[in-house]
Amino acid sequence: MKKVVIVLLLVTLVVGGAFAQMKAGVGVKGGTQTITLTAGGKSGEDKYGTFGANAFLDIGFLELNADFMMGAYLFGLMTNVNTTDLVLGVVGKFPIPIMDKITVFPFVGADYNINLSTKNGDNELKDSDLEGTGYSRADFMSRLSIIFGAGLDFNLSDSMFIRGEVGYGITLPNKVDNDMIDALKALSSSDVTLQQSKFFYKACIGFKL
Repeated sequence: MKKVVIVLLLVTLVVGGAFAQMKAGVGVKGGTQTITLTAGGKSGEDKYGTFGANAFLDIGFLELNADFMMGAYLFGLMTNVNTTDLVLGVVGKFPIPIMDKITVFPFVGADYNINLSTKNGDNELKDSDLEGTGYSRADFMSRLSIIFGAGLDFNLSDSMFIRGEVGYGITLPNKVDNDMIDALKALSSSDVTLQQSKFFYKACIGFKL
């Protein structure tokens, strides 16, 4: 299945590159992530804020993204936790020109959060700290999200444009999340749910290649 997905992606890149204007750009990206755990009829919520740099490659109906993000928990159980992450994403989009200089586009796709470092105060979480647990740092902090939203391009010239995007993501539980839910269900007679979602925005300067 993974080989099929990779082949389809490569075909999309080749076909898209052959028939579409390629664009690339850099900018800033920010957002928040909300994590809500409900167990035994009680709910707890963590709010997480992120800010960093974005780079994108646009090939017609496809946009590839790479984000270098730094984040901190704003409130909840882990208020002293700070993270550094690499986020890789791919979305399909449908450009709709509405004026000579303005194009809007809805998009849908996915991104994967790769944790580079996690600190609790001055103490950095390392894989060696988790020896014997069966988990790595990536098991705790790396996650896949389904994302969708909308963007706008404003042409500054024939070769330069400004791009803005806003989006929403539904984050899927990772291995540690699923194991935690199973453990809580075993201890509780009620349902246990974990909901993770995120809101994000970005502002970039882009160039037509």
